[in-house]
Amino acid sequence: MQLINFLLSITLFLIMVSVGSSIELRQLKKTFQKPKKLIWGLILQILLFPLFAFLIASISNLPVEYKIGLVILAACPGGTLSNFISYLVKADTALSVGLTSTNSLVILLTIPIYLELAFLTFLNQSVSLTLPIINLILQVILLVILPVLIGSVLRFYEPSKIIKLQKTLKIVSSTLLAIFFLIKFLASDSQGGTDLTKTIVLSILPWALLLNLAGLFLGYFSSRILKLNRKISTTMGIEVGLQNTVLALLITDVILLQPILGHPALIYALFSFWTTLVFGFLLVKRDKKFP
Repeated sequence: MQLINFLLSITLFLIMVSVGSSIELRQLKKTFQKPKKLIWGLILQILLFPLFAFLIASISNLPVEYKIGLVILAACPGGTLSNFISYLVKADTALSVGLTSTNSLVILLTIPIYLELAFLTFLNQSVSLTLPIINLILQVILLVILPVLIGSVLRFYEPSKIIKLQKTLKIVSSTLLAIFFLIKFLASDSQGGTDLTKTIVLSILPWALLLNLAGLFLGYFSSRILKLNRKISTTMGIEVGLQNTVLALLITDVILLQPILGHPALIYALFSFWTTLVFGFLLVKRDKKFP
């Protein structure tokens, strides 16, 4: 395992413990017992947003490999980082974690379908994809479910201490993540760095940014139209707008053995965390009470 990937796993585990410490177990239980908003979030992530990605890819002037890469990216809904942002901006963290836990299983079926459609649409070719189901399920358990439960249990048994530690936990988690991004930008390709040329970045960046912004506004405004409150709608925007680039790169680089398809995901990863974080904070600032 590359050093940077190992550091990422440790960082994400600690972040999700921090996220879990902000959630009461009854909140998670309530999310699954009344799944209306959970189902709407899955519809946004699994169905509507990938269709937007097909549209964006179709109107772009990108090479076909990058068009396919955009669709692959859109087919990989938000993971632990979207949970972390919901936690930082005080959105509906329980809903965010619930979506991640659920969509991580649903995409085992949907990603191969979208990949097949992308290859047929843009290359007129068929492709077969078999996801490492056991490994992906283990990742969800180890990097999402387990650390969240650890944080929630700690809050249950030591609520006063954990609540006092919330600010410190946010600072530590944010610092760890900032260090990871710094290493990612500066590391060599052999160590897991980006190693992208200026030409590649400038050609893909506008379309990757459009994909990110489309997801943020699609999630938020469609939820407001359905009369969901601003707290839930902000969570939807974060969840739809921030994609799981780690999973996208696993598919392009490790499973398909076509790293060029992963260039959109690499460039998306350079900015999407920060644009999504700013999006969340601006909405919170606009209405801190989330009516």
